[in-house]
Amino acid sequence: MTSKAQETQKQRGSRQSGKMLWRSGSSLAAAAFLLASAPQAAQAQGPLRAPGMMMENAPHGSNVSIRRPEIAESQRFDRAPDFHARNIRISAPLNPLPVQNVRISASAGMVAINGAQAVAPRVDPNRSFQANPTSASAFATVAPTATQDIVTVFGPETFINWSPQDSANSDDLINILPAGTTMTFVGPTSGYTVLNRILPTGTTASGNPRAIAFGGNVTSHLGTSDGPTGGNVWFYSPGGIVVGAGATFDVGGLVLTTNDIDTTGGLFGAGGEIRFRGAADSLASVTIENGATINALNNGSSYVAMVAPRVVQGGTVSVDGSAAYVAAEQADLTINNGLFDIAIGVGTTDVNGVVHSGTTIGPSSTPTSDTFGITDADAQAIYMVAVPKNDALTMLVSGTVGYQAAASAQVVNG
Repeated sequence: MTSKAQETQKQRGSRQSGKMLWRSGSSLAAAAFLLASAPQAAQAQGPLRAPGMMMENAPHGSNVSIRRPEIAESQRFDRAPDFHARNIRISAPLNPLPVQNVRISASAGMVAINGAQAVAPRVDPNRSFQANPTSASAFATVAPTATQDIVTVFGPETFINWSPQDSANSDDLINILPAGTTMTFVGPTSGYTVLNRILPTGTTASGNPRAIAFGGNVTSHLGTSDGPTGGNVWFYSPGGIVVGAGATFDVGGLVLTTNDIDTTGGLFGAGGEIRFRGAADSLASVTIENGATINALNNGSSYVAMVAPRVVQGGTVSVDGSAAYVAAEQADLTINNGLFDIAIGVGTTDVNGVVHSGTTIGPSSTPTSDTFGITDADAQAIYMVAVPKNDALTMLVSGTVGYQAAASAQVVNG
């Protein structure tokens, strides 16, 4: 190749162009989306572009849909007062820059994680997960010990309702999985999804459900407790979820949410969507603290999704697939060929929606091909979506967002 052609290929990153196929984590590098709306009119403008980033306005009261990265559509700010609400699709550009990390910085000192909330002491020393199962949608077993609780499910979809043993009225976080303990999920080798609804009975001084805190380790396996990592684990708790410093998750796929998940007809809707239905005007948050680690590294099949009125990511998230941080009261998420389709029904009243100061990374993608072209694109993207319910919000994004740099290239068809 000439030096000019090489430079052209370098700029195109991991996209297939002509006869060259790049193997790269930047094929769909970080896609950070900010949706903001305000009631006042202003002048229209094109989308604001950073590497893999779009910023657009959506009308108050409308549905907002974010499809998998394909086409970027700009919206006008200067709509007349009688405009008609409509769905909006916001997507990543087709040619993101081939960079190792995308860094989008906010002013220093603007992120507050977990405030000064204390974590309540452990209640039962004879078990790890400090909650009792009250019901389940399918047969499951729980084997508790002082250091490791093993939850075994026997079907592809299960939800379990849990009642925390700490039922006091307090502002302290419920110590649902203390440091030094492990909660292990085991399911069929063909894969499984288990939703854990953790429903506190105690309330805070303001009358809201208490938040829960993870200080230990959560793992998921296929077949046996020492089998390969796999399976999708979801946690819902209405008062808030905190993954504390030193806590780890090693799972196939992960959902953390303060919005209840509609399970009518199963964990997924008719179109394969996860249906998040939170309480009106909730300010509950999902918080990943500095020093917490989340790994979802099954090749091409993993995902991480955090959905709440407020999402704070200050830890380290590594995913071999797509990650989504979504600030809303109601939303639908569909996994579409490794990417997310995100439809927002009701936004958030939080002033920030999403605060990212940590690290969200993943291994480089490894597309495969044959003589007819790409057979598996190994698509992956990182989404940050915050839709205001009423007043405009300011998303705070800093830290590191991106995938590993290209490792190799190969010639296809000469």
